[in-house]
Amino acid sequence: ANVCVVMKSILLFYLSITICLKFTGGASTAVLLVTNNGPSYLGANVTFSAVLLDYSSDKTLTFVFDDGIIDPEEHQTKDHNVTISRAFPESIYDEGTYDMNVTVLYTFLWERTLVSNLTNFQLQKDLIGEIVVQHGDDYTALDLDEVAVGSNVSFAVNIYNPGNYLNDAVFSYGWSVDWERHQTSDNLLIYKFKDRGLKDIKSIVTAALPNNVFLSGSFDKIVNAKVPVDNLNVTGNFFMHHGETLNLNINCSGTPPFIYCYKLMNGNDTSDNFTCSHVSTFTTCHMEIIKYLQKDGKYNLGIYVSNNVREIKKVYEVMVYSVSVTPTLSTVIMPIVCSLLALIIICGGIAYFIQHKNQMEVETANFDFQDESDLYPEQTFFEKLFDSLSCRNCKSPQLSCSSASENDPLI
Repeated sequence: ANVCVVMKSILLFYLSITICLKFTGGASTAVLLVTNNGPSYLGANVTFSAVLLDYSSDKTLTFVFDDGIIDPEEHQTKDHNVTISRAFPESIYDEGTYDMNVTVLYTFLWERTLVSNLTNFQLQKDLIGEIVVQHGDDYTALDLDEVAVGSNVSFAVNIYNPGNYLNDAVFSYGWSVDWERHQTSDNLLIYKFKDRGLKDIKSIVTAALPNNVFLSGSFDKIVNAKVPVDNLNVTGNFFMHHGETLNLNINCSGTPPFIYCYKLMNGNDTSDNFTCSHVSTFTTCHMEIIKYLQKDGKYNLGIYVSNNVREIKKVYEVMVYSVSVTPTLSTVIMPIVCSLLALIIICGGIAYFIQHKNQMEVETANFDFQDESDLYPEQTFFEKLFDSLSCRNCKSPQLSCSSASENDPLI
């Protein structure tokens, strides 16, 4: 009988646990996320949000918000997302960091804790904000730590305004840029650096509220002014025989360090919108490309150089060819023509020499010095030359062969 009683008690206990778990929807797995929109100002409101996850019951729950200083704030709801806005008067709170604890309660026979969590938030008297830096008027860019010398730079001091607390405030802005003082009517300053180096940026902002409350804040930013990368120069042989190695030298100017990469693309891809899978960093802008190209044809070489304030992308054409060298027609004909001309000149010279030698040879003879002017008429030089060239059948040297019948020798 005692054993039966024990067994019944165990069974009832098991049923009770099962019902409890079914009612709570698996309370042990519930997760509570708590967030806030701080930091905020003393006297302003802070918004807190509590989101219950991994909980499926539709029973009424109690969300309790407690910072440990003033009375807790409770909200009963079937929703699993609760948001409240709390004021933190300066008469009760001081500057500092606080915790907001949120506890979710459910009722089963009595009130029990389902899950709890907390979030910390900050209250302060001074204005909350930061200086954001962009190039020129590009206000969509991310906050920059490096800017270009000689270009417009935008400095914007953004003041945090939780719960629109500062909507009616009147602001004034003072600036100190590289120890130069400036005053602006809004939160924006446009400045152009003349030299490179680390620059200290300060902004002092005051806000006057309608209830005679004055807030002020001082904000600092350090940026590195750099000379933009420029004068990209690529030298080397872009046209190569097959088997030769591509060897290029790359130089540029600007403030280091330099981020560099190159990419070989096919001949049809001429866009400069290429990306590199690997980049290298150099302290001087002197790089080399040494690469063997296995295939003949046209390549496009994309080169990228940047120093974070400016980037340069250029595409160069590289040609690899393997064409057998065929002599041109002029290189074949001209040597032959010149050789023939030289041969003709040489032959003509030899012929002239032989003929002139024959005319100058004189055989031994007995001369009759009597006047025979009638036998040898006087001739001019050209007549003698003509007679000499027209004498084709002369068998012995003679002084004249004006007619074919005159064959008598001089002796």
